[in-house]
Amino acid sequence: VQQKILEKNKNRINKAGELLVTSEKSRSQQRNLSDCIQKISSIIAEASEKRHEATAEDLALRAARSENNTSALDPQRCKSNVKYVVQVREEEQRATQGEENPFSHQAQQTNRV
Repeated sequence: VQQKILEKNKNRINKAGELLVTSEKSRSQQRNLSDCIQKISSIIAEASEKRHEATAEDLALRAARSENNTSALDPQRCKSNVKYVVQVREEEQRATQGEENPFSHQAQQTNRV
């Protein structure tokens, strides 16, 4: 538990190894003190919780979700690839027909001046 507290709250620990907890919720020192005690108890409770072990069912659900996510992206990737192939073919056709890139033509005109 102590190790988890050190790992999760390393920004709140000073060089002496003390956990610093502050509160400025109210103007009353007593209320702020009780708020700090509440924060400390929640930090300890959070660190003392045991981690849930993944069951075979959990692992199967994770794998299914991952598969569904990738299958949802497949149509988008296909559309993107089709657009790219069409664009490349159009550029190749322009090159074989002797058409110049309209931007390169403008560049040649500016070089002549």
